[in-house]
Amino acid sequence: MKYKQLKTITPGAIYESQDWEGGLSCFIKEFTRFVAMFNVRYENVVPLENLELELDIEPEWANWLIKHGFIEKVVEKVIYSIGDRFLNEKNQNKYLLAKTSGGRNLVALINLESGNTWLGNIQVESFAKITEMEFGQLAVGGKFSKIGGK
Repeated sequence: MKYKQLKTITPGAIYESQDWEGGLSCFIKEFTRFVAMFNVRYENVVPLENLELELDIEPEWANWLIKHGFIEKVVEKVIYSIGDRFLNEKNQNKYLLAKTSGGRNLVALINLESGNTWLGNIQVESFAKITEMEFGQLAVGGKFSKIGGK
């Protein structure tokens, strides 16, 4: 699972983040278990912020770290590519996200029945990784949902 680290994870920060019912000894026991999961030494406990981390940790610890503001789950951005098919829910027409001519990296939503473009074309960074923002420029005025890929 991917997480984004929101603040520095140190022994002190974790200790101060909650009232440890068992006191310091309870904290030391839990923190030792936590450090063992990361396979790091105490002085090297993830000292930076705003990192995206691929963590394979117990859900209990992940939920605790999220609850106390140390990490958050990274939601994968929706990425589109040429060949993806869409339904415009406003008019029930089907469209193909396609490469077009006339310039570098131009794409358009092409109506599968009429062959017309929805709004014309736009330039994208990559045909294989069209971002949500780029797609939004193509879809202005419509309500498109993806119905298939290449």
